[in-house]
Parts: sequence; C-alpha cells; structure tokens
Amino acid sequence: MRNLVVRIVAGVLAAAALAALGVHRDKTWPLVVAGLFLVLYLGLVMRRPLRRIRAVSRPFPPAWRKLLEENVGFYEELDAAGRKHFERNVALLVADHEFEPVEGVELDDELRVLSVAGAAVIFHHLGIEPRVRRTILLYPDHFDDAYDVSKHGEIMGMVHRQGPIVFSRRALRNGWNSKTDGSNVCIHEWAHVLDMDDGFADGIPVLAGDTEHWDEVLKEELERVRKGRSALRAYAGTNRAELFACAAEAFFERPGPLKKKDGELYELLCEAFGFDPLA
Repeated sequence: MRNLVVRIVAGVLAAAALAALGVHRDKTWPLVVAGLFLVLYLGLVMRRPLRRIRAVSRPFPPAWRKLLEENVGFYEELDAAGRKHFERNVALLVADHEFEPVEGVELDDELRVLSVAGAAVIFHHLGIEPRVRRTILLYPDHFDDAYDVSKHGEIMGMVHRQGPIVFSRRALRNGWNSKTDGSNVCIHEWAHVLDMDDGFADGIPVLAGDTEHWDEVLKEELERVRKGRSALRAYAGTNRAELFACAAEAFFERPGPLKKKDGELYELLCEAFGFDPLA
C-alpha cells in the first residue's frame, strides 16, 4: 500500500509540474498533456489494485471451493475462518498472476486454482505474499532441460529467480490427488518462491529466525538425506534449496514421519511456516 501511495504521489507531482509549466508560459498544450498523462498513469498504477479489489469483492466461486475440498488436504483441515482466509488468498493469487498454456494445454479454472493453491498453503500463516508476480506456464506433461515435452522428460516443475513458474499439468494434478505421499510439485515450486524472496536460493526462507542455526541444520540434513537416514525423498539431497522445497512438501503432507525422523528440521519448519500441523 505504501508503494502504491508513493507511485500515485509521484505521478500527480509530475503532472502538476507539467501543468505549472503551461501556466507559467501561458500555453494550453502542457495542461492537456498533463491531464492525459495523469489519466494514463493512474490507469496503469491502479490496474492491479482494482483487479485485486474485484477478486475479493465477488463471492468465491462454488466450483473453486469444490476443487479445494477435493484436492487440497490443507484446506480440508481448516475451520470456517481459515477456509475463508484461504479462499481470499486463492482469489488474489489468481487475479495477480498471468497463466500461459503451452503446447495445446486448455487453460481452465482447475489449472488456475491448482497452480496457485501451493502458494496459498505456503503463505497461509505468514501474513505476507509472494514478492515477485510471475507468469505461470502450464505444459501438458513432464519436460526436459530444453522445455521439450517427450517421453524422456523428467522435469515436473521449475521456477526461475525473477522469471516464470513452469508446471507439468500431469504432475500438478497428481501432486494434489495424492494428499499424503509427501510429493507435491505445486507446494515444492512455491516453497522455492518463498526461499527466493530474500534474493537467495539457499534453503533459508525469508522469515527464518536464527540463520546460523538454519545453516547448521541444513548441512546436517543434507548428509542424512544422502545416507538414507531422513524422511525426505532422495532428491532433497541435491542441494540446500531442493532440501527446503522437499521438506516443505513433507511438512504439509507427511508431518508425522518428518517430525519422528527429522525433529530439528521439523521445528525449524514450524517456525518458517508459522504453525505446527501436528499441534
């Protein structure tokens, strides 16, 4: 909100300066240009806030609610107030992001809602929103490093530091259909977004407290994963960023086994996400 006010004030001052120039020189055209500039500028600045206002002022679509009830276990566990908050966040996320279907994917409300549901889960208790607004690309199936969909494709999702989020449609649906297996590409990629919000993909999320303690736990947990002693899947051993994203999947879908085998990591995740799912 503060940034919005600053931008509006800057635009008004620029228009006022141009208008003052016209008055000083007794010319009409600077006044006309100042007026047109202000209208166009405010239209651009207010486009996103107005879109967000419209999103939350409309009743939440029953079809979207049904999608959440059928697919998102986190949503099912919320009380009435929690569900209302979750639905509001989903509506804002859908309004905020651009969706681009790729290679014949038919974009519908199911893909929109399931694409942002992971963000609604990740950010639900944090009181913040993703800092960067991203385009969400939806591929029909797994893809490779060249973004080609083929039977050899192994990538289910990807997020770039300042760029788009990419999802395989099949992986996106499968992740939500299996609610307790600890594998959910949507939660995984939005956990990367949270990790990157401080500018670094280092496995330490933006709201982490004692970063030195985080650093120690991540280092130990990487070794545990690589030796097969962790509740996390093997891919978590790739690096610290992937460990955090895989840990987020387990935290929201398999908190019991995670706490039992990786208690110290579990406590840090409770801190990072603002709640304890087993409490």
